[in-house]
Amino acid sequence: MRYLKHVCVLIYLSLCINFVYAQNDTTATITILAGGSVNFHFNSYKKINDGITVPYSNGWTRLRTQYKVTDDMGNTIPTNWTLSVRSATNQIVNDGTGTGLDLATVRIRAEGTDVNTTGWTQISSTDQVIADGSVSNATVITISYECGVSPQCTSVQGENPGFYFADLIFTLTKRP
Repeated sequence: MRYLKHVCVLIYLSLCINFVYAQNDTTATITILAGGSVNFHFNSYKKINDGITVPYSNGWTRLRTQYKVTDDMGNTIPTNWTLSVRSATNQIVNDGTGTGLDLATVRIRAEGTDVNTTGWTQISSTDQVIADGSVSNATVITISYECGVSPQCTSVQGENPGFYFADLIFTLTKRP
């Protein structure tokens, strides 16, 4: 009987410790719904001179974001989050022998419902916050792009013809 009492006390202590130190379950997801690749075709002098804008109204890039924290009972805990973007490289890479383009050649803008956005943001090799919010439900964020639009972006005039590319990394994190 004494042995059973010790086992019951140990089980009780174990449950108490488990409840005290239970971890929250955090889920952060970014899903590309459309427009995972954006192409800028500079095939006229007007486009080279004025640059190209790919507006969100076309629904080019649509991301579904969700940052959800639940406690051990399954209840959703309101949490603030940020969506950041950065380039994987320090320049827009040329696939040929020429030099790459400055990252300032491209900028992006995020738009969405129930989110705060920062407006047009220059692409950089460091994280740039483009949106934040506190909605736990899935949120759709649309992205617009500008390339070579002066004076906001570096112009493409005088650059070598070719195919240039940059990988953009979107990161969803908890905001303090």
